[in-house]
Amino acid sequence: MAWRKQAVGEDGRVRLSFPSWTIFGMRSVKDEVEGSCKERSRGGFGGCNYRCFLEDGGTKQSMEMDAMTSTACCDWYGVDCDSTGRVTGLSIFQDDNLTGTITPAIADLPHLNNLLLNQLPKLSGTIPTALAGLKNIQLFRIMNTAVSGPLSGAIPSSLANLPNLQALHLDHNRLSGAVPASFGSFSKDSPPDLYLFHNSLTGTIPAFLGGPNWGIIDLSWNQIASDASFLFGSSKPATQIDLSRNMLSFDLTDVSFPTKLTLLDLSHNKIYGGIPAQINQVTGLVQFNVSYNELCGEIPAGALTAKFGQSSYSNNKCLCGGPLAACK
Repeated sequence: MAWRKQAVGEDGRVRLSFPSWTIFGMRSVKDEVEGSCKERSRGGFGGCNYRCFLEDGGTKQSMEMDAMTSTACCDWYGVDCDSTGRVTGLSIFQDDNLTGTITPAIADLPHLNNLLLNQLPKLSGTIPTALAGLKNIQLFRIMNTAVSGPLSGAIPSSLANLPNLQALHLDHNRLSGAVPASFGSFSKDSPPDLYLFHNSLTGTIPAFLGGPNWGIIDLSWNQIASDASFLFGSSKPATQIDLSRNMLSFDLTDVSFPTKLTLLDLSHNKIYGGIPAQINQVTGLVQFNVSYNELCGEIPAGALTAKFGQSSYSNNKCLCGGPLAACK
């Protein structure tokens, strides 16, 4: 299996197109980790200040690129290392030819803090639960893998065990099942921003998700049902809440909204009741949509509600008042 040199990046590093079996193949865990790139002195992929080899069927072969020269894997495009040669970042993206599944051997990178797998339409399989062992991970992003080769299966509840996670992006896949109740065990004061939109999630939102003080939570474009009112509260620090295009059904009348919100989208659900007057206290709101629900009553007058046009309120059961038709 040859490595394909594609280009030299802006940082002067050689950009390589990873062979399918290096990160995603069906080989043993020993051979799966980044093409079985091994440190001669102590094995593993924890340090990359070494010459790398490919192993195939137990036969070591020098990594060949152009002039048949071997290159330390810290110089591979998409691999970031710290000053000691330990791998801290792995980014693979925009490759329509890469096939296979995500190897659990990525969990053998103990210093990894940034994982990005994005726009890989032929990536398939499930998210390995072993990735919950990445205790230093801060950015965990597996996105846009469902064009022709869906990333299927339930979201591993073990991801809630990642203590340093700042953002969890699992959007634009075909993840199924319910949102894990274990996600409610994220740190109350510093949970990760949660992006689960554009999947095939079903079931109900676990009430435990009302515990963490989310900054951003996006569950839109799924098939989630029942109540979500516990995600709100005027004292919560959320800046973005997008629950649109689900099957949520709860009374909005007595809900109080986080006052720091800049985005609130509840459209295309089955939410009923009226719009609380407290919405006018959310003065920083720049995106607001409650259309296509079952809301009734008069839209509370105020500078905030007047800022949005008919499209933010349309197609409800009997909502009225500016900018909609006057109440009768």
